[in-house]
Amino acid sequence: MRALLLTWAMALSTCAFADQVFQTTKRENVRVLKTDVLELLTSLPPGTTLSVPDGAQPEYHLYRLANGEVQRSSNGFISNVKIQAVRPEYNDEFPAQRIAELNLSRNWISVTALPVRESAEFPALSLAAPEADYLLSFEDSGKPKFNFTTYYQKRFPGRLNLAIASENQSNSERLKWAAVMEELRKAADRTVPTATSYLFLPIEEARKASIDYEKSDVVSSLGAWTIAVKATAVRNGFPNVPCAEFMSEVLRQAYARAGQNLFEDFSREKGTYLIWSSTAAVVNLANTLVKAGWIPWELASFRPPTGAIMAHFKATTPGHVYMAAGHDGRIIIDNGSPAGRQLVRTVDKTIKMLYYGGVFFLPPGILPKPW
Repeated sequence: MRALLLTWAMALSTCAFADQVFQTTKRENVRVLKTDVLELLTSLPPGTTLSVPDGAQPEYHLYRLANGEVQRSSNGFISNVKIQAVRPEYNDEFPAQRIAELNLSRNWISVTALPVRESAEFPALSLAAPEADYLLSFEDSGKPKFNFTTYYQKRFPGRLNLAIASENQSNSERLKWAAVMEELRKAADRTVPTATSYLFLPIEEARKASIDYEKSDVVSSLGAWTIAVKATAVRNGFPNVPCAEFMSEVLRQAYARAGQNLFEDFSREKGTYLIWSSTAAVVNLANTLVKAGWIPWELASFRPPTGAIMAHFKATTPGHVYMAAGHDGRIIIDNGSPAGRQLVRTVDKTIKMLYYGGVFFLPPGILPKPW
């Protein structure tokens, strides 16, 4: 079987990156942390040789755009990156003395700038013991110590926690939703070894798939992460916040693998079309799911099954969406952690920024278990 791409972002499942020297494939921004905001230090040319120290871990900080606006990235950054050399044609711009001066800083670079490895499977993750930061917001079980019930009741009137009985669905509906949910589960489950092909494609194939969907409504059945994060988000100018587009692509592909027509539920005519220009915004994705018939379930009351689309805080923008990957949402996948993230080992600052889960979404008739 053809080897498939496994990015450094996937190494989040082990919470560490191996020591490596690599070359950038395009211009990459190097930043420094000042008063909890990552500020631009320099922009490195393609082909720059960088090194990542053993044990470097992704962190999540606000960063400043060229126009002065401060944003947050759901990809994450790693620090202590060292500049080894630039290509000869850039020696005048980056002489040895300047490189030495730049390396005196604690430099940060986006996780997605790091190179790829080859692997056929994501390894299975065993649930870690919950750490103190996690227990500030969640019980050992994963149940939140907070809720947004009143807000969700107003935002999703008549839909929040709506249990649709199987006898109120046709046999074809039951089969459809079970098939879609099973395909979401297969892509998301990190409690067992899982084929990386669900999320990864060679980049040229991913770019083609991204364009094919935008131009012709052709949905790929594989490679959701590469298509959404490395192709669609980069092509359309939101490379640091591709979380909702990633979830949209995972959902599109689940329909395709299940043999279901995506456009019966998510179409231009119904105002529910899954396209980055609308649903790359977290608030729009959440509203679109509900408008298409999906059910919002409050995490404070119900356990998210593997494959559930989860939303940070109030499912608004700015925000974050991710997917339950096992153990009632204590392991998740998202654009920054496609190989799986142990939320139970995540620091409080990152939880509050990205994983303060308030609600999750399921197809109608797929009923989660209460806590």
